[in-house]
Amino acid sequence: MDEDFSFEVFFEEELSAIETVENFRLRTIINKNEAMIKAYLKMFKIEGRYKQHKDEILKMLKLRVNYSDEKITEVANQTRISKLEIKKLIFGNDIFIENYKDIPIIKLKRDIAIRLKIIT
Repeated sequence: MDEDFSFEVFFEEELSAIETVENFRLRTIINKNEAMIKAYLKMFKIEGRYKQHKDEILKMLKLRVNYSDEKITEVANQTRISKLEIKKLIFGNDIFIENYKDIPIIKLKRDIAIRLKIIT
């Protein structure tokens, strides 16, 4: 079911101009099994619950502005720590855990991290 839908963040301005949770929107993109996914999202009120966590997404967006891929590479070269480890330190280890099913709001955070190319 993880691949059946995803969360996306949409903003009209440049990423660097985002200052508050009002500057972006979260949307659910359904990839397949539309009827089942809509029922699931409605039954568990997923969209409403995840919108309550926009502050976590705002923090991730701001961190991404401050830590571009170039900056991460620079820090990795200076510290001799891998780029992946630097990303884990900056953005949190939880979004990089492979078996993440039991971590609260992790689907939202991982989907946004993929969109922002934090996770490749």
